[in-house]
Amino acid sequence: MVWVLWGYSFVFTFAILKVLDVVMGLRVSEEEERLGLDASQHGERGYVFEEAGPLAPAQAPVSAPRPAPQSVPQQASSEAS
Repeated sequence: MVWVLWGYSFVFTFAILKVLDVVMGLRVSEEEERLGLDASQHGERGYVFEEAGPLAPAQAPVSAPRPAPQSVPQQASSEAS
């Protein structure tokens, strides 16, 4: 019985994929593949290496100097005893 269900699933999945291939195609063109699917299908770039380059040496992050701590004057408390 399991083999019948596997055969049924295979035949109908194959038929659906064949119809989709004829109607809209299942693969992108070679030119779109060369360009990259991020750019050709989604209109964006997934990885941007031009700014630093993929093999650029790692640099330590530059941080702003911390301000010197300021002393807070303590108020004289006048507690009535």
